[in-house]
Amino acid sequence: QFRPLLCPSSDGMLKGMKLLQMFLPTMMTKEEHASFGADLWFEEVWHHFISIQRNSIVEPYQVRLFTRLSRAQSYLTRLMTIIESFLHPSNYGNHSSPLLNLLNRLVNEMVNRI
Repeated sequence: QFRPLLCPSSDGMLKGMKLLQMFLPTMMTKEEHASFGADLWFEEVWHHFISIQRNSIVEPYQVRLFTRLSRAQSYLTRLMTIIESFLHPSNYGNHSSPLLNLLNRLVNEMVNRI
């Protein structure tokens, strides 16, 4: 029932991917994957991935995406370097909780965007 939503040219592709993210079993043993998991859907998803890769329209978006990810990684590296000493156990204080809260929200936001 997800297949119609997995067409790369469909507006429903994003909805299909979100539904797969919620319901697709991924955390299984190798034997379970053969019977219930990735072995049942991997070839079809791979086919869609390859067909998108061959589409030249996607390439500029990929370049922009990887450029932005690279830039974001450099900013995150700088942020971690700056706040590292504040998070050391010997420097625990009133600033620790807000910093941990910031990091938690930052990580959650990044995971949601990926």
